[in-house]
Amino acid sequence: MNSLIITSCTNRKTIAASDELCARNLAAGNMDTVVAAWAPKVKCAAKVRIARDMYCGRAFIEAKTSQLTLGAEMWIISAGLGLIKSDSMIASYNLTASKSVKDCISNIAEDFSPNEWWSKLLSAFGQVSVNESLTNNNFDRIFAALPEGYLKLIEADLLKLSDRHLKKIRIFGPRNIEKFEERLQKQIMPYDDRLEGPNSPLPGTRIDFAQRALRHFVEQISDRIDQSTEEDYANVLRALEPLKQPRKIKRTSKSDKEICELILGFWEKSDGKSGKALRILRDECQIACEQGRFAALFRSVKRGKDNEI
Repeated sequence: MNSLIITSCTNRKTIAASDELCARNLAAGNMDTVVAAWAPKVKCAAKVRIARDMYCGRAFIEAKTSQLTLGAEMWIISAGLGLIKSDSMIASYNLTASKSVKDCISNIAEDFSPNEWWSKLLSAFGQVSVNESLTNNNFDRIFAALPEGYLKLIEADLLKLSDRHLKKIRIFGPRNIEKFEERLQKQIMPYDDRLEGPNSPLPGTRIDFAQRALRHFVEQISDRIDQSTEEDYANVLRALEPLKQPRKIKRTSKSDKEICELILGFWEKSDGKSGKALRILRDECQIACEQGRFAALFRSVKRGKDNEI
């Protein structure tokens, strides 16, 4: 089976980005102005690592696991670099479509529209659109693990596909499918909170939900290339049926300063590890904190600890 995996980029990277390539340092303006400022910086930046080795974190690991299982090609949707293949050399950068992050492009581009930003970005880099790339390649099946914000970037592209090509795609990630055109909704597999339940084979966090759903599908459901969208949809529902809903936990909010103080307080208990510290914060302290925000706060605390030595 000639398969393709399409996944999103990640905020975490194996090489830190320079200040020059962080969206937060761009001057605010309309999309044309921001693209005109951003694209030359990327073009001039040194290409330092292959894309599949640049992105890290569980979401990307899950996508790569599915890629190996299928022996598939992988493309990456990046709000900063456009459409890139996993074996392409890229620069390290911080520009994202994730709204909870400082380098989110919607914080900079005052008239931000996902599909228009995507179109302008591809044009600035001289890249071919997703629909043209898919039409020109003979993939049997296409698996797209994309959070809502990243699917929104390429929604208009996907809707330009013929019915024959669109029916090859299975989409994982969005929970609020009503935000998408009906023609695309039909390709979104019905994974829900049961993937986080106490008897789930692949529990995790919302940030890696799309890629975990993809892995579950690849390993437990997708065994034929001739299954219809309706058959795959029904098979996902059957697989979810024995899974229990997660226990609802009401967590309180804290300021950045308060969370940093908590991290310091259980530093030894967490062994100075970010993942373990986040679990303590959420499970034991019952504090709510988005994973990207927590990672930045943890790094800040760690720098302070290192400076004490």
